[in-house]
Amino acid sequence: MSRLKLHSRRLADRNHGAPPRAQPLLFLLSTLVLGAPALAQGGTASQTDYRGSINSSLGLVGANQDAAGVLFPAVAAMEAPPDSPVTMRAIALMTRSSPDWARWVSWAEAAPQKAVLEALAKVTDPKNKYVMGFNYGREGVDPALIKAGLFVDLGKPPLLAMAALNCQYLEPLENVSRLCTIEAARLADSGNGADAINVLVNWARLGRIVADRQFGLEKIWGLVVLIQACERLRDLAYQHPDAFTEQAIVALQREIDTRALNSDRLRFPEGEKSALMELVRLTFEERGGPKTNEFPVYLGSLYQARSPLEAFNSLDMWSRIAPNHAGYFDTVDQIEKVFGDWQKRWSLTDLFDPLLLEPTDYSKMDPARFAVISALTAPLLVLLDLRTTLAMELIGTRAAMACIGFRARNKQWPPNIAAVQPAFVGRLDDDPWSFDPKSRTRRHLQYFVPIRDSVVGPRELPRPHSVTVWLPNEFDLDVVVTPMPPAIDLPGGIPGRLVRWFRDALRAGIPSGVFNPESGHVDVGAFKTYLKDSMNKLPIESDSLKSITDLIDRFDEPTCRMILEAVKKATDYAGERTSFTVELTEKTFVLYSVGADGQRALAADVGEGGKDILIFPPLLSLERQRGPSAGGADPK
Repeated sequence: MSRLKLHSRRLADRNHGAPPRAQPLLFLLSTLVLGAPALAQGGTASQTDYRGSINSSLGLVGANQDAAGVLFPAVAAMEAPPDSPVTMRAIALMTRSSPDWARWVSWAEAAPQKAVLEALAKVTDPKNKYVMGFNYGREGVDPALIKAGLFVDLGKPPLLAMAALNCQYLEPLENVSRLCTIEAARLADSGNGADAINVLVNWARLGRIVADRQFGLEKIWGLVVLIQACERLRDLAYQHPDAFTEQAIVALQREIDTRALNSDRLRFPEGEKSALMELVRLTFEERGGPKTNEFPVYLGSLYQARSPLEAFNSLDMWSRIAPNHAGYFDTVDQIEKVFGDWQKRWSLTDLFDPLLLEPTDYSKMDPARFAVISALTAPLLVLLDLRTTLAMELIGTRAAMACIGFRARNKQWPPNIAAVQPAFVGRLDDDPWSFDPKSRTRRHLQYFVPIRDSVVGPRELPRPHSVTVWLPNEFDLDVVVTPMPPAIDLPGGIPGRLVRWFRDALRAGIPSGVFNPESGHVDVGAFKTYLKDSMNKLPIESDSLKSITDLIDRFDEPTCRMILEAVKKATDYAGERTSFTVELTEKTFVLYSVGADGQRALAADVGEGGKDILIFPPLLSLERQRGPSAGGADPK
């Protein structure tokens, strides 16, 4: 999680050349280190209102119980996991033949870790009505849990903004993720697919209840856990198909249904907005700008835990930002505008809605004039893409596991994807990326069995299906967050798929008369014409293409420059990728989404930035079997 914490910092750290305040920084630093007692006292009423409102929204009403009260003591008592491998993906790639397998299995089977799995099963059982309802702040928290980092520290003075930058309890929970990953592998390896499913379903439910909390980092952690659990289910089914009985798969389908997980009811986080309103009330004159002392001290306190030097540098930075920052009313209006726009987008379910191709109000915001907003909201930029990825994972996992169930009963892969319903899945969900503009309908995920379903000439023999897999760059969350360059690294928060299309359109270069890289001059009219003409050559469905060309018509010169910079970053990002090729045979089936371009490309190019989104075989399985062939397990 560390890089996500730092993304907020990087946005705040942009120095826009504001002159230094004539403030005695030594005084400000000493005030910060001592906890700013006078300032904290002055902000008590405002602080209580916002923190109390957020804490009261955590779901501890009626029969609901706090999961932390059961799970956190068990997590605090866990033994430290083996120190190698260190990333979640490296752990997931391990098998019985891996040199570290025995150490990790031994760790998973030890009593403290068994106690965690028991506590997890209890708090994630839907009949028990548990929510992750512990309050933000250290008041009333058991000292043993504080020592283990199983709380959310709001600092001194207590600020909700601290929770936006650092939810430290998520780091100990990563050990729960490691435990579930290896325990499910151990059970599947021993032939116990039903219990492996139970462990992964409980892990997914943990992600779901954490995602119900109020801050972006918590939502991200929860969504990533749900995504990882889905991929792990498919991965273990690929490795050990005979361990998964049709009865276990039918039971699983009820647990990972979108309706059962209520994933469509996830709310956009409110914590960052409340934290910003609290900061503005504490650090701005109501009819003026930032307060001379309070603004750098409170904003500087957000970095207090890192190091004295960083605290000092942060004080200096915020003192320089203050003179050019927007005033109280403009900042409050901008907060409402940015979060209102995000909420509107969050409510959309159609991935081809024209609004999703428009730049966000956040992207159009001046990050220097509204540096307070930039400082706390960077993690929120990935949430929309993460939710889209989760929807794809749930839909794809249900369909893939239905195919595994069909094989368990019939000893062969289904003849077509529709054959799995209703016996193994009540209803197949449509591919959210597939849209037929003529019929205004969507299609199921694409399915075929290599060699068996190959279309060849009368003198040809069917050949294995070749797939190029693009690996993601190393990322702290250890998951492919989006099937495109991550929006968090793109200037202006431009939608990832839109940047990818622009990158593909401009791949051959831009004529010198349109853009001069040395002078930076852009001929806006010529650039828009060239970009639209290039976009017309790409395989993009007509409704999306019209929305894009209408958007391009409205570009001004700053937007054109922003697009060029975003394309450059996306191209650089793509240039760092690595890939490998696998050949798939009739030992497995292929299940894929057509992806953002809406074109069926037979999953020949998948992974980070690939043309299609591969569901089965999962990328994790292919990465483990990197080499000349990846046929899958032999059907028995």
